[in-house]
Amino acid sequence: MIKSLARQSKAFWIIAGLIQIALLGIIDYLTGYEISLSLFYLVPLAAIAWFIGSRSGIWAAAVSTLVWLIGDISAGQVYSHPLIYAWNAVMRLGLFVCPILLLSALKKSLLHRQALTRIDQSTGAVNSHAFWEVAQIEIERSSRYKRPLTFAYLELDNLKLGLRRDRDEADAMLRSIVSICKKSLRKTDTVARLGSEGFALLLPETPQEGAEVAISTLQMAIFAEMNQNNWPIALNIGVLNCKSVPQTVDEAIEITDSLIDSAKQGGKNVICYATYIG
Repeated sequence: MIKSLARQSKAFWIIAGLIQIALLGIIDYLTGYEISLSLFYLVPLAAIAWFIGSRSGIWAAAVSTLVWLIGDISAGQVYSHPLIYAWNAVMRLGLFVCPILLLSALKKSLLHRQALTRIDQSTGAVNSHAFWEVAQIEIERSSRYKRPLTFAYLELDNLKLGLRRDRDEADAMLRSIVSICKKSLRKTDTVARLGSEGFALLLPETPQEGAEVAISTLQMAIFAEMNQNNWPIALNIGVLNCKSVPQTVDEAIEITDSLIDSAKQGGKNVICYATYIG
C-alpha cells in the first residue's frame, strides 16, 4: 500500500492535503474555538512532508496555521491584545513544523539505511541482491517497449595470486575499478559486484554499437589504471547485447558467464561479444 501511495504525483498530494486542511478549517469553525482539532491537521501535513518533502510540508503548515487562525477568529475567539493572535499563530506553526522536520529526518535516515543494504561496502558497487532487482525491472521494461538492453560481466584474473600479500591493495584496486566504471558509464547504468572477482554491468537502452564503444572505452581506462599502479591482473569481459531479452536475470548472467569462458580461451584481457535474439 505504501508503494502504491508513493507512486502518486506531487500534484495529487498537494491537492489532497489542501482539501483536507480546508475541511478541517470548516469543522474548526463549526465546532467553535473551545474544541481544538490541532492533532488532525498533522495528518495531511505528515503525508505532504513524507511523499513530497519537508519544504512542501512547511508551506502546508503555514497554510494550516492561517486556516486555523481564520477559523478561530470566525468562530468568535477574542483576545485581550491583538498581538496574541500573532503569538498563537507562531506557536501553532511551530507545533506543526517540528513533527515535519522530525519526519523528514526519519525518512532520510531510512533511505540512507536502505541504500547501505544495497551497496557492497568494500567497493561501492551495488550488491547482487540490488542488481537482480534492478535487472529484472529493466528486462521487463525492455520486453514491453522493445528497447535494447546490454549485460556485461567483468572478471579479474589472478587477483588472489597477484595481490595475495596485500589485501588492502586488492581492496583499493577493486574500489578503483568500480570508480572507473561509474565515471565511464552513464548514471542510468548499474555497476554491481558479483562474487569476489567479478562485476556485472547493466546498460539500459544500449544497442550493440553503443555497447562496443562503451565497453572498449571502459577497458582502456581500467588498463591505464592497472599499468599506472603496476597491478598484475588480467581482465576478461563478456558482453551480451539483447535485441529481445531473456526471461530472467539468471539466464542473462549465465550467458555472460559463458562468454567469459570464451574470452579466456582467446587469451587474457579479451572482450567477447554475443547477441541474444531469443
